[in-house]
Amino acid sequence: MAATTVAVAYVANPVEAGVALLVGGMAWLITMANLNTAAQMVLPAWVRARGLAVYVLVFQACIAVGSAGWGLIAERLGVRVTLTLAAAWLVLALGAGFWWRLVEGEGLDLSPSLAGASGRGRGGAGGGPGPGHGRIPREPGTLAGVRPGHARVRTHPAPR
Repeated sequence: MAATTVAVAYVANPVEAGVALLVGGMAWLITMANLNTAAQMVLPAWVRARGLAVYVLVFQACIAVGSAGWGLIAERLGVRVTLTLAAAWLVLALGAGFWWRLVEGEGLDLSPSLAGASGRGRGGAGGGPGPGHGRIPREPGTLAGVRPGHARVRTHPAPR
């Protein structure tokens, strides 16, 4: 991706720049597929959806903030210099990935907490004021906690 960024900055021929962008786009897709796969494989099943939501939210926010930042730099230094700096940043970030490794999580207990089941925490199966405590079981097609045939319907006059 760094080579594509430099090529876009310095190549004057639109066909050559297009080829560089095609290669860079393929590299971007491969990188994104690897990051998404890694996030899905690392997260435990019970929290995977929330973890992926946070991952995507943070990733998109970083793209937005980074784009604004690089745009401000390009206004001051010019597009060619900014693209060169971005390419250098990509190379430095790649080197930093080799220097600072992510910690393996193999020894961590990633099972869900059972605090609610023991009666402590936010309630639950162990009693206490948790969800579902002291309520009528919900039947399909009914409102939660309302027995069939016991619901009151209020009507309001139509607005004029």
